[in-house]
Amino acid sequence: TLCSSPSKPNMKGDKMKEIVMKDTSVILIDDCDYVLLVSNKWHKLTVGNCNYAATYIVLPDGSRKQELMHRIILKPFKGWEVDHIDGNGLNNQRGNLRICKHRNNQMNRRKHIIGTSQYKGVSWDKDKQRWRASISVNGKRRRLGSYKKEKNAASAYNKAAKLIYGEYAN
Repeated sequence: TLCSSPSKPNMKGDKMKEIVMKDTSVILIDDCDYVLLVSNKWHKLTVGNCNYAATYIVLPDGSRKQELMHRIILKPFKGWEVDHIDGNGLNNQRGNLRICKHRNNQMNRRKHIIGTSQYKGVSWDKDKQRWRASISVNGKRRRLGSYKKEKNAASAYNKAAKLIYGEYAN
C-alpha cells in the first residue's frame, strides 16, 4: 500500500477521502488507501449494533469470499483482529484502526442494544431496586457494586474499565 505511516492518526491537514455506498452510507478512508479500495463495490455488513464496509473478492479458483475493508487496509495475521478505536466500523482511517487480539477488541465493544440501562456495564437489579455495575475480566463477570443512581453505577464501570482495559476501555 502507498501509506507510509499506518499507525499515525489522521490529524488536521492530513488527506482523507470518502467512499459512498449504494445505500448512501459514507466510508472514511485515508487518501493513500483510495486507489486500492475505490474500484471495489462496497456494501454495508451489520454485525450486532455495528456496521462495516465489505466487498467480495474473487479467489483464484473462481469462488468469491467476503472481505472487510479494515482487514484489507491493515492486513492482520491470522488470529489477530482490527479494532475501530472510535467504534465506528465505517471509519477506516488508519489512525482509527489498530491490530489487536480478540479479547482487546471485545473490551472496546459498544453497549449492547438490549438492556435495562443506557450505560455499558450497568443493569437494573429488580430485587434490590438498585443499579448494578459489573465488568468482564478474563471471561468472568466481576461485580462492582450497586447504586441508587444509574450514573454512579456507570462511573464505577468507567473507573474499572480504564484500570482493567487501559487504552481499549469504552
